Parts: sequence; C-alpha cells; structure tokens
Amino acid sequence: MKRKAKITLILSSITLILASAAQFYTNHKIDRSLQSFPYHLKDQLTLHVTEKSRSFFQRELVFTLEDAQQQKNDIISTQLTALPFTIIAESQLPDPLIRELNKKLNITIDKNSINSKFSVVGDYLQSDISTQFRDLANKPQDLQININFATKSKFMEIQSQLSGFNYDAKTKIEGLRSQSVLIPVGDHHYDLAELDLEIKHADIYLLNGENTHIKLEKARYNLNKAIDESFYDLATRFKSEVIKISNKNKTTEKDALNILGLDISNKQSKVPNQVSFYKTFENLVEENKALPDALYLLTELFFSNEANETKINIKALSFPNNASLNQFFNANDINLAFASDNKDKQNINTQFEVNIGQIALDGAPKDQFSMKGLALSQKTSQMNLTEQLNLLHFYTDLLNDLSTRVPFPEKDQPDFVAKLKQRAQPFKEQREFRLQVEALNYANPTFNVDVALEHLDLNHQENQQANYGYHSALTIKKLIHKPLALQINDFIYQIPLHLNKRVKPSPFDICYDQTYRLLCPMYLSKKTYQTWQESFAKETNPSITDAEFRFALDTFPSTQAYPVSVKLAFDFNPEKTKAFSFDTLETIMHWENMNIDLQLALAKGLVNNEKHASLPQKQEVWQTLSQWVKPQDQLAPYFLENEENYLLHYVQKNGKRTINAQPFEEVMAKLDQQHEVQADESQPQGELPEIPALNDSPPDARNEAKAP
Repeated sequence: MKRKAKITLILSSITLILASAAQFYTNHKIDRSLQSFPYHLKDQLTLHVTEKSRSFFQRELVFTLEDAQQQKNDIISTQLTALPFTIIAESQLPDPLIRELNKKLNITIDKNSINSKFSVVGDYLQSDISTQFRDLANKPQDLQININFATKSKFMEIQSQLSGFNYDAKTKIEGLRSQSVLIPVGDHHYDLAELDLEIKHADIYLLNGENTHIKLEKARYNLNKAIDESFYDLATRFKSEVIKISNKNKTTEKDALNILGLDISNKQSKVPNQVSFYKTFENLVEENKALPDALYLLTELFFSNEANETKINIKALSFPNNASLNQFFNANDINLAFASDNKDKQNINTQFEVNIGQIALDGAPKDQFSMKGLALSQKTSQMNLTEQLNLLHFYTDLLNDLSTRVPFPEKDQPDFVAKLKQRAQPFKEQREFRLQVEALNYANPTFNVDVALEHLDLNHQENQQANYGYHSALTIKKLIHKPLALQINDFIYQIPLHLNKRVKPSPFDICYDQTYRLLCPMYLSKKTYQTWQESFAKETNPSITDAEFRFALDTFPSTQAYPVSVKLAFDFNPEKTKAFSFDTLETIMHWENMNIDLQLALAKGLVNNEKHASLPQKQEVWQTLSQWVKPQDQLAPYFLENEENYLLHYVQKNGKRTINAQPFEEVMAKLDQQHEVQADESQPQGELPEIPALNDSPPDARNEAKAP
C-alpha cells in the first residue's frame, strides 16, 4: 500500500511539474505574442495591445486601433485565461465604443460576445464574435464574425454575415456576407490578399441636392492580390444583377437609369508595392485636389503597372432621353474592353473596344432610331505617357474658362509652346480606328429624314511618320434615303494620304493629332499657328495619289442598280499652300492650291431612265442627275461617252485646268452655247417680244451701250 501511494505521489508530482512547466510555457508564449505587437495593415491601420493586469492564470488586455491620422480607439477588452497548452479568451466591446457605435450608426447594441480559443502547440487561433442590435427602424439584426488564424503561415481568414441594416428611414442593406484573407508582408505587417463581398439588396440615398437613389440587387465584389517583394498583381471584379439610379425628377420606374447584368473586372500586373489605390483616393478627398491634379494622379495611377486589362459587360441598359415626351434609350449586350501594355512608360500600347448588340429609341412619337451590331475599336501604339500627362493640364485649364476663351490669343502661351516642342521630340504615336455597324435606321418627320444602312465598316489609320500618314477606308453594303427615293449599294471608298518623311518632327504634328487638335488654336497666336502650318505643308507635301469611290446607284424601292466610280488624286502646291488640315471639309476649302486629278464614270442607265421617271414621288434627284449629264437630251460638253459609261476627267495642275484634255474655259464656253441654243429652241414661234419693265432702258439705248 505504501508502495502504491508512493508511486501515486511520484506520478502526481510529475504531473504537477509538467503542468507547471506547460503553464510557464503557455505564459511564455503569451508574453512573446504580446511583444510582437503592434500589427500594421498596409500602413492604414495599426493594432496595439495593452496589458492592464496579470496573474499566473489570467490577464486583462485592451486592444486599440490606430488609423492613418494617429487617432486611437479601444475596440476590445479581453479576459485571458491561460491553461496548460490552451488559452481561452472572453472579450467584449468597451462601453465607450458601444456608445459611439450606437450614436454614429443609429443602432442599439443589445448583446455582444467574443469567444476565442488558442492552441499553443497547435496551429490555430479561433475567435467568434456575435452581436445583436436594433437599427433605426427598431428591427432586430444579427452580426456574426468568425476569425481563423494559422500561426505557422500567419494567414488570417475572416468571415462575416450581417442580416441587414437600416441606416435611416430610406438607406438600408440586406443579406451582407463577406470573406477575406490577410497575409503577412513583413514583420508585423499585413495586407489584404482576398476579399469576397456579397449584398442581397441595398437602397442607398445620397443627400447631394439631387436626392440620388442607388438600388442594388444581388451585388458581389471580389478582390485577389498576389504579392512579392517589389510588386503585386491585382484582380478585382464587381457584379450586380440589377442597378437602378434615379434622382428627384423620377416619376416612374422608366425615369431611372436601369442596368441589368452589370459585370466589371480589372486586372493589373506588376504594380509597385508603394502604389496604394486607397491612399491615392484618400488624398484626393482629404486634400480636395484641383481637377488638373486629380486627373493627373488618376491617370498616372491607372498606368502604374506593366499591364492593365479592364472589361465592362452589361446585359441591358435603359435611360430616359426625354421623359416628358416618353422617349427612352435602350441598349442590349454592351461590352467594353480596355487593355494596355505599360512596361515602357515612353512607349505604351493600348487597345479600346466597344461592342453593343442593339440600341433603340423607344416610346418616341416622331423620331425613330435603332442600331444593331455596333463595334468600335481604337488601337494606340508608341504613346509617351509622360509627355501626355505634361499636356493634360492645358485641357483642364481650357475647360475651366471655356466660356471666356477665344481662338488664337494675341500671344503664344510660352509653357504650352515649350511642352509642344518637347512632345514632338520625337512624336511616334500611331492610331488605328475602326467602326462597324450591322444595321441602322433613323427617321425624323420634322426634317423629312428617313434613312437606313446595312453593314457599315470604317477603318482609319494615323501614322504621321510613315509614307502613308493617314489612311481611311469605308464600305457600306446598302444605304437608303427614302424621301429622295434613293438607294446606294456596295459603297466603297479608300483615301490614302501620303506625307513625305522628315528628318526632324514638327511641333505641328501634335496640332494635327486628334488628341490635341483642340489645344493649338487656343494657346497659339494666329501668326505662330499659320507659320507652323505652312512649314508643315511644305515639309510633308501632303498628297493623295489613288483615292477611290465606288458604288451602285438604285431607286427606292429597288428597280435597277447602276455603277458609279470616282478616282481622285491631289497634292498641294508648296509655293501657294497657306493652310492644310486633315479635316476633309476644311481641306476642300483650299482646293485652289491643289493639283487635282479627278475621274468620274457614270453608267448610262442612270440618265433618262424610264423607271426613274415613273417613280410616284420624290424623283427630283434623278431629274437633276439627268439634267446635269444630258440637259435637253444632249450630252453636256464636260462629258464623253463610251459603250457603257459617261466619263468626266478633270485635271488642275499648276493653276491650269482641263476637262477631258480640253481647256476648262473652252468647255465652259461650249456649255454656255448649248444653253443658249436650248433656250432659243424652247421659245415658241410667233411669241411676242418681252415688254420691258418701266425701269428698263430703251432697246436702242441698251444696244448703244453694248456697241464698241
């Protein structure tokens, strides 16, 4: 018996020693854990801990949260119980924090509990937070938060659920769920690596003077962040089944901006770790940045990566065009995409695309508009972002005082001239624009317009440093103008504009670039503008050598289509050129300074066609065409004919003009003679001479005046 008691005593002593050692080890682990504070969340929040009291088994801790402005708030008070290899914590929100939350959120917290379990030798920390409160509508709500911490990897997973929340009489959310993962990014520093946030329903009212109301149904936000030592990759996505945005002018549900099936995603790779989207937006708001500075920061932020890809997809979109007239725009299957390669900030490549399945103007009593299969894209290569940003503030300055600005100030803006010259060294940007439309219909009875087209494809390229500075091509399968009883089939045009290569780029390259075309007239004097313009035209010698227009002309309704073709070549006379523009209409205004070669071929079936004459109405266009080609059934002297076509060849070179190899003046003289003969033949025989008006001179006086 004594031996058994002795063994029991020995075992008890060993157990006590082990338990004491385990307790000391547990307390040691607690001390080490407390010494690791504070913890930082991406330099935005800092978590501190203060030990208020301690004993061998228990400790009282207070956790304090500090924001970027160094304002501290006690958020949790904890009673820590240390058992061998196990730690149990019972926590609660401090009374001052509860009172502040009740006041700021218009809630009443009825019950709150925080239970935590720690494994000293294991690999977990679990904490459950449960809060029951009543919101402003006195509706019971429930908040559940679960925190899991892996001590080896230091990863922290946080899951939360909120039943709902009525912030005020109108603003409310329902069914909020979130899941996030925090990962260590250095000693005592954490960053958000994953976030998944879902909202079942939300009504948000903004007190901005317009009473803006935003309604969300089944919205979801995702964030994924992959971090290494110097960079991080970021992917974000926002989806919502329904979004409705309205203001105080709303009278019906249609008066709102209605978006169905919104899906926005963004991917950025190799973002420098020092770049913080949160801090940038926070600085914009807190420092109240001026518009130029704000645009500069946002643009720089958008390209602060090696690659950027953004997509916006919308299943259906509707908004009022004129609510008083019950006019509403509707669009379906909207897809926008932007991608950029930003590895070299002086040589950025971008691509922007828009695709819309269908657009329609509904409910309009008069106007009718519909479009199907819209596809638009623009590619930009070799863009110098740094120089683009240097010119950005000139646009914002212009917008601020646009009402008082007039083109061509008396003096140049020195800073603009300096930036323009710097931007042109060298200017290598290239652009390609493409527009496609499957079908379009537009009718406006007020202006007697009713047009329709099918399968439009427009392609425009700009490269001022290449042999072809600008190239435009357009095809239209069918174009109908109903009031004119006109139909054009298989329309094609190509306009390649040649520019001579230059050793040194001109600042005026920027003025002709579509991005900055508006700036030059507003910041340059007329003298400088014209001097640069003349120099540009002489150095580049713009020319078109093989422009082509082809189409088949038909009636509407269709009877018989006949081909029409135009070939055009021109170049400017460098000695007389005073102005040049890539705007076609503006260029035509200076046609007298061009060398022009124009060839026109009209199918004979277009002239004096019996089917055209039999059109019930609106045949003026066909009559005009016939009178132009064969007035009074006689071929005009500016036309030749072969078996199939009427031909016109106009040449203007070095100030001399010919039509079909005949001097222009001789052709015009023949035309005058033809008109005189036709006028004599059309006068009935035996018609009395016209009685002169009272204020006319006597016949003999007029004849005498004409005599030599």
